[in-house]
Amino acid sequence: MSWINYSRAVFTGPQDRYLYLDEIMDFTQHWYRYPLLYLDSHPSPRHLILNYDDLIQRPEQVIRGFYEQFGYPNQPGLPIIIDQAVKETLAFKSDHTYSLEEMGFTREQIVETFADIFERFGFDKRENELAGIKTRVSAFDQ
Repeated sequence: MSWINYSRAVFTGPQDRYLYLDEIMDFTQHWYRYPLLYLDSHPSPRHLILNYDDLIQRPEQVIRGFYEQFGYPNQPGLPIIIDQAVKETLAFKSDHTYSLEEMGFTREQIVETFADIFERFGFDKRENELAGIKTRVSAFDQ
């Protein structure tokens, strides 16, 4: 939501902060659901869904698993590369802030709209955990 409206404003000038919310919500749902539908209906060892939290908490294990699953050769120096990438990622602090309410959404609406996604991936639906949704749900930063 944020990124699309930022891009629009670059070319059209300032208007209401967030436009096209219904359309963006529709294709955001498609971006979440269609790939899962496709992957579920076409099982293959060549498909992999990575959990962001796993990647951040256990990056070397997740990346090594990725290499193994897809048959990539062991890379010398991989732990150093991963360590550096994780440090850079953790050090990055965006100066961009926004909230669901600012965009015209509520926490309850997001949980309800994406209930199947929350359930499938075990995302926490509790209010205190969802306060961080503005930085954790990447589809809304599109």
